[in-house]
Amino acid sequence: MKEELIFASKDQGKLKRMEQYFSEMEIPVHCLPASFREVEIDDIFVIAAEKVLQIYDKIHRPCIVLDTGFYVENHPLRKNFPGAFIKRDLLEPYGVDGLLEQMKDVTNRSCCFRECLAYFDGEDLKKFEGIRYGQLSYEKRGESTQEAWSSLWSIFIPQNCDKTLAEMTEEERRSKQEGHVEAVEEFVKWYKTKNKRKVLQKIS
Repeated sequence: MKEELIFASKDQGKLKRMEQYFSEMEIPVHCLPASFREVEIDDIFVIAAEKVLQIYDKIHRPCIVLDTGFYVENHPLRKNFPGAFIKRDLLEPYGVDGLLEQMKDVTNRSCCFRECLAYFDGEDLKKFEGIRYGQLSYEKRGESTQEAWSSLWSIFIPQNCDKTLAEMTEEERRSKQEGHVEAVEEFVKWYKTKNKRKVLQKIS
């Protein structure tokens, strides 16, 4: 019987992304719509670890969660706003249009997405970091797609690119830009190695 991973999320964009990465490994990834008790700490690594432990306590099966933060280096409210709480601190009170208004006179528009994928199987608790650097555009550009896991795609231009994520094709988004690291890819590398060790232990 093949091992399956449970991906705890309500975000269909994130689920689609997971399915793409894991399909080539022939490991099924099932979505578990889940609500979490979030810790009030502006740290995606702490938040992701807490979430994956909460899910494991409920299902007792290998599971993963993916938590994302957004950081605007020179935001007028505070440096690296909004941080880990994108929805609560940015999208719900201001929205994408509000962010553009706040940043209209700011010339340093450097920003980044940071993410943490946390995995737990009852023994191993592992965390994997991803990062994508870029710039804020001055206006919304591109169309909303099923793959989009954030409305910020319409104003985020990856480093050394001239399109927002929302304007790119899936192939363009997955291509390697300078300074771009995918947490999912880092996890896949480790997971493949972990499973190879299991096979070798059974053979020996």
